[in-house]
Amino acid sequence: MSSNFWLTEEQFNKISPLLPNKPRGVPRVDDRRVLSGIIFCIQRGYRWSDVPPEYGPAKTLYNRWKRWSEAGVFERVFDALARETADLSTLMIDASHVKTHRIAANGVKKTARGRSIGKTKGGLNSKLHLVCDGGGCPVHLGLTAGNRADISQARQCLEPYVAKGCTVIADRGYDANHLRDWLTKAEATACIPPRKNRKVQFEYDADLYKTRNIVERMFNRLKDWRQLSLRTFRCPNTFLAAAHIAATVIWFL
Repeated sequence: MSSNFWLTEEQFNKISPLLPNKPRGVPRVDDRRVLSGIIFCIQRGYRWSDVPPEYGPAKTLYNRWKRWSEAGVFERVFDALARETADLSTLMIDASHVKTHRIAANGVKKTARGRSIGKTKGGLNSKLHLVCDGGGCPVHLGLTAGNRADISQARQCLEPYVAKGCTVIADRGYDANHLRDWLTKAEATACIPPRKNRKVQFEYDADLYKTRNIVERMFNRLKDWRQLSLRTFRCPNTFLAAAHIAATVIWFL
């Protein structure tokens, strides 16, 4: 029995209305087959040239993947499904390092900033930022260089989703006055343990904070996909698109 990944009819029908239309010109190759091949490649960590022939020509898969990644198609599919599912009364945010393969890091000294790759104690890394709701449904994914602080992207990641009355859960890496002040102005509650060197210690709900392991486990599931556990894509747009595809398949399909 083949172990290749195939989108079911039900799964494909869920995302097909969100894919680009092509009313003119030569009809596209079967979207379901091509998307199944793209997902298989990202999940297994295969090179495009090594993808099984059942998915069609490797060049077709790569061209579709590259074109739709740059156009933000996979991000829009993810956002649409996330907004249908997520409960934004509770939000969790965290970040995780992704080791960079030498293929993606080639020539990084000249273009590190543009590739979202940074040098850390563990070598060259990228950092994946994730926001999810209290039930473990992802709502936002972001990417920065590995040497950027977690909190540097906190407001940018949270701003579209924070609303009056919601609770934001994060670890000590997000304990900063400017973030707490912004959440207070937005009439949201911060469940963030204070740093131990603070002169004035803030109170937080310790029992609620224990649920933060949900977002930690989500990173584990994302990194089960080979292309997300070791970054081989040079372009940050294509790597982030891979993360959006993985999150869509894992949690929404």
